[in-house]
Amino acid sequence: MEPSLLRYFCPRQFRQFAATSFCTLSPRHRIIAEGGMPPLEYEFEREKWAMGERFGRYGLRGGVDISKLWPTVEEIEEVKAVRRFRTAKEAQHIAKMESEKEQIRRKNRLDRIERNWATYDAQLAEFNQREVQTEAEKETADQELKRQVEEVRNYFGYWVDPNDPRFSVMLKHREDTLKMEAKMAVKKKKKYGQVTTVSSAEQAEMKLVQDEMKKKAKRDREREESGSKTEEKEEEEEKEEQRREG
Repeated sequence: MEPSLLRYFCPRQFRQFAATSFCTLSPRHRIIAEGGMPPLEYEFEREKWAMGERFGRYGLRGGVDISKLWPTVEEIEEVKAVRRFRTAKEAQHIAKMESEKEQIRRKNRLDRIERNWATYDAQLAEFNQREVQTEAEKETADQELKRQVEEVRNYFGYWVDPNDPRFSVMLKHREDTLKMEAKMAVKKKKKYGQVTTVSSAEQAEMKLVQDEMKKKAKRDREREESGSKTEEKEEEEEKEEQRREG
């Protein structure tokens, strides 16, 4: 087998062959054949390209100063200039590719316009229908909110902002009262048949429940108001203290 092939396929036999072949291998080549790292003996080995090869082959143990391998500004500019250079054939190929890409882009755009134009009437009708439906739903929601605000005002005796957190609680009290009245009316109907009026005892019971709900809502409102006042008072005291320290 050739020594070059023996080195790659049978490294152990190659090292033995290199150790015995003193007449064909120099000490430097013998070190390389045995898998070692040769010392720096020649001047060309200290050049930048040779130091780069040494670092790539042996890594940090090669004793190469990595800072000297970094490309200079001139070398970087030279690489950029080479990359910008194009032969006539390459320039024609690039221009052809760009032209084909532009044609494909224009064709896709025209196809998309044709598809949209074919369905324009249907899309416009769907959009108008959706707008009308949205407007109707919004109007229905506004009317329902106005009804709820009016019910809360009539039940508790004062107007409450629907954005106020207490509004949902008060509305729930009102709905619970209506459910209780309907439940008592059903019981009365089952017991006595058709009921047109509610007895005084039942009215008194419902009034007590309503008064209790109103008192609870009032306590919640006063608690929130007192809490906000307490926060305002604390802020004023803090500002006064900061003013005194300043």
